Amino acid sequence: MATTGRGLTIALATAGLIACGGKTEGTGPGDGGAAGESGGSGGTAGSGGSGGTAGSGGAAGIGGTGGMQGDPACFPIYCPSVEDGSFMYPEATLDGSTLRVVIQTYYSDGSFDGSVEITVDPALGTLLSTETTGYDVTIEIELAPGTTGGDLVFDGVLRDECYSGSGELCDVRRSFHVELSDGGAPKISRRQAPQSPLQLRPRVALTLVETGDLWARVQASGAPRDATISFDVTDGSISTQGADALWTLPERPGLYQVEVVVQYGGSIATEAVVLEVREGDARKV
Repeated sequence: MATTGRGLTIALATAGLIACGGKTEGTGPGDGGAAGESGGSGGTAGSGGSGGTAGSGGAAGIGGTGGMQGDPACFPIYCPSVEDGSFMYPEATLDGSTLRVVIQTYYSDGSFDGSVEITVDPALGTLLSTETTGYDVTIEIELAPGTTGGDLVFDGVLRDECYSGSGELCDVRRSFHVELSDGGAPKISRRQAPQSPLQLRPRVALTLVETGDLWARVQASGAPRDATISFDVTDGSISTQGADALWTLPERPGLYQVEVVVQYGGSIATEAVVLEVREGDARKV
């Protein structure tokens, strides 16, 4: 950061965010992997107080002298990353013509809150029952004659169990595909939702390219070729050409921000640069 007289003090704002499907998404925990991801049994002993005993199997003890030590405190659940079921995994077994599917979540990722809705592909069979018990949902399906598989869709709500006072609720939706073969165990896997290019990037970048006498040139990068790019400023005027923008700042001292907004399909990414105009005669950085 450098200023001489009435100049511009440059500060890069890294408050980029992504919104998908109409929901705002920040740079929090990443999306989970495919079905079957491990839940992490037997966590590392935490850094609790002296005299504590090491926790095991996901005990969440933290604290002072004499306290029990366990896994480190978890982060609150982050709704955008669980809205399609990132933290759930399924298991399937077969009993005659009845398919039994158990969908599980972990303590740190919340418990199932209230009832869930299961939609079964008619090619797979007919829904018999659904039972929710905290971190497990058990689904029984009567298989269609001669079926070789099909899809089922889970819709429900996860409640934050990480911090007792939070109570954050997150809608969760996940699709699974079941494969059946003669004499073999059923196979169940997650159907990955299509992702737009913005979902594959942590954020769009906004670079301060050049500054002068109360003006600055910025450039956005990382946006898909067919994306819509727009700029906005808190004060002054701005002219744009594609991903480039020339910003003329006001003369009065203060903090001013330029923001780029990139839209692609149902996703939005933003990034900002903040400049400061200070008192003085010279106005160049």
